[in-house]
Amino acid sequence: MSFSKADIAAIIKEQGVDNLTAKTVRVKLEAKLGMEAGALKAQKDAISTMIDEVLEEEEEADEGEGDEEEEEEPQPKAKKAKKEEKAADENPNKGKMTCTTRSGNEAPKNVKKVQEALKMSMKKFLESGKAIEFEIDGNTLRGEPRTFSSGALGWYLGGKVEVDVAGTNVWAQVGCNIVIPGSNSWKR
Repeated sequence: MSFSKADIAAIIKEQGVDNLTAKTVRVKLEAKLGMEAGALKAQKDAISTMIDEVLEEEEEADEGEGDEEEEEEPQPKAKKAKKEEKAADENPNKGKMTCTTRSGNEAPKNVKKVQEALKMSMKKFLESGKAIEFEIDGNTLRGEPRTFSSGALGWYLGGKVEVDVAGTNVWAQVGCNIVIPGSNSWKR
């Protein structure tokens, strides 16, 4: 039995990208296709490639949103915008995300292509020792350079942290993948 990129895209949509691994997708794909556990192990590389393609297509679609100049007549809202609006209505406490870069500049629209052309190699990146640290409510998370199962490079930071919520100390689980777009094209 074969699988398609659409099957993988459906699993990613269902699973979300926060805790996504190639193994999770492979296991879910085996279950979806009614296969024995491990039946697609030989297809790991093909599955990882399709995962990368799906994620890159989503990233490119996200980058393309909002590029058009405003027209005089209002255009119908995209499905994604309607879904986000509905989710916000259902949960008025949904938190907002912002990103302010060190330089104050926005990333280029074609960031993946720009970074594919960098004179960087996997070895140079991994040996750089460039760790990333950030602080969350007095807790420090640190991640070393790594290779993800998709072949992309970046950092993973995670752990359990203490957070003061209205005077009560609660434990929260943090997981953060920091992936460099285009890095899976760098020389191995």
